[in-house]
Order: sequence, then C-alpha cells, then structure tokens
Amino acid sequence: MVSIEAKTALSTKGGGLPIALAIVGGWATHLSLLLSADIASLSPVLLIGCILLQTFLNTGLFITAHDAIHGLVFPECPSVNGRFGHFCAMAYAALPYQTLAVKHLDHHRYSMSAADPDFYAPDATGESANFWAWYLHFISQYWTIKQLFQLAIAVGMGVVRRC
Repeated sequence: MVSIEAKTALSTKGGGLPIALAIVGGWATHLSLLLSADIASLSPVLLIGCILLQTFLNTGLFITAHDAIHGLVFPECPSVNGRFGHFCAMAYAALPYQTLAVKHLDHHRYSMSAADPDFYAPDATGESANFWAWYLHFISQYWTIKQLFQLAIAVGMGVVRRC
C-alpha cells in the first residue's frame, strides 16, 4: 500500500487526476481518430506511428487502473479512484476492476508465494515453469471466458464497422 505521506504529497499537487484525465482523453481521442480514418490511405510510417501511440496510450490505461487500485488517482475520494479504475480496466482489456484490485493487492500482500496470484511456483522437481505455463496461469487469474468473449465482440465490431 502507498504511505499516507505519499498520498498527501500527491494530493497537495492535485493528485494523479490531471494525468489520468490526460491519458484517458488522449486514448479516447486517438482511438476515435483511428476508427474514423481511412487506414489504407495512411503511409506505412504514419500507420506504425499510430499503432505505437495507441499501444502507449493503452498501456497508460492499465497503469491508471493500477494507480486507482492504490488510491493515487484522486487520494481524497476513493469513489473517483474506483470509477477511473473500472473504466480503465474495462477499456484496456475488459478486465473486471474489483477482481483486478483484490488480486493485485493479494500480489503485494503475498508476493512470491503460492498465494500470490501473479506467481507461478516451480513444479514438484524444483524446475521453474516455462514462460508460456506462467503466462497461461497469470492470464487465467484475471480473464474468464466472459472477458475473452467481450474482447472478441469489441474487435469484431471494429472489423465489421470497417467493412
């Protein structure tokens, strides 16, 4: 958890709300421009730049959700943190904010133990799990079939819209 001193220092400077608003606003604006653009007419360099910028902004959504979990978006008002966290987690990857928050705080509470939802323990022989085994375990902690279905629908809607 973040110390009272850190939260106080952030709140005296306006907290993370201006940054969160800039990230969400930039993400939404850039995404709407991309969805309305004629992608085929963009130069490859510009298209790659757009993809990199949207990836950067999408990462910002996850970081904002993370900061909301720690109460840093708007330290004076937990409900604002919850609203920002919920929006950012859903927009990022259809992640349920409450599940993400509980599991993330468990990650801090039980770091590098069997109770840590982000940790994949070595097998019975003591061998470390390979990356793909860890990744599958990690993703299964946060995504359900429902979330994957929601993502597929969102992507499908974007594809159908382009046709």
